[in-house]
Formats: sequence, C-alpha cells, structure tokens
Amino acid sequence: MFLYLMRHGEAVKAGGEIRSDAERALTEYGRMQVRTIAQELKRRRISAGVVSSPYLRAVQTAEILVNEIGTMTLTKDPDLASTGHAPDLAALLKRHSGVQNLILVGHQPDIGMLVEQIIGFELGFGTAVLAGFESGAEQKWRYLWSLIPEDLFHK
Repeated sequence: MFLYLMRHGEAVKAGGEIRSDAERALTEYGRMQVRTIAQELKRRRISAGVVSSPYLRAVQTAEILVNEIGTMTLTKDPDLASTGHAPDLAALLKRHSGVQNLILVGHQPDIGMLVEQIIGFELGFGTAVLAGFESGAEQKWRYLWSLIPEDLFHK
C-alpha cells in the first residue's frame, strides 16, 4: 500500500465574512499549488483514493486532485478535521480499507503528527506539500519522497 499525506493549499485568512476556521477557502495561489501537485502525481501515474478533512479548504484541495487526475474517489472523514492532534492512523486505514492507495488531505499540525506516527519524526509541511510512504512487512512504513509545489513551478 502507498499512503500520501497532504496539507491543503494556501487558504484565505479568517475574519470578515468568514465566521469559522472550517469555512476558509483556497486562495488562487493555493489552487495553483494543488494543481501543480496534482499534475506531478499524474505525471508519475499515481492513483489513489482521496480522503479529506470536511473543512472547505481541504475539500477544495481534494476536489482539485480528483478532477486533475481523474481516476480517484473522494471521501470526507471528520477525523481529518483540524484538531491540533493526529488522528489514529490505524483506524483511518481500517475505515478506508476498500482503497488500495490513499491520499489523506488535512491540516497542520495534525498531518505532521501523522507523519510522526509513521516514521518517528515530523516533516515540515508547508501548504500543499505531499509526502509519500509505502507499507512493508508488518505494517512498517518507509518514507519515499515529498513534493513541494514551489519546487515544481519551474518544470
């Protein structure tokens, strides 16, 4: 199994008409970041089910991935909402076990904490950063690579 953890793209700041953190939408720059990651995933022929936080910016990120790549499904999972702690990875994987490979779209610091569950330390997660992992024997995970949209803009 391949598992990809992704933080949502850049989002508008809270305040004004935005009454809650859950209502924050992607900015145009955030949409560009996510499209860049989606294009790289497509170039690498990566297909996976997408499971997203129900917060607007994460759902928009997931929708861009699904629309750009075209071969993925999208499910919302409340355990990926921004809570300031990592969800139980084993429970998430069990709930979404019908999918061979998964992209989990969430928020910081939660996504970074999920990485810590997998490999024992956190990776830096700017907006729209995606990290890939592969499970081996006895559910041991191996870190593969990270995609940073700004590193891909020039390609």
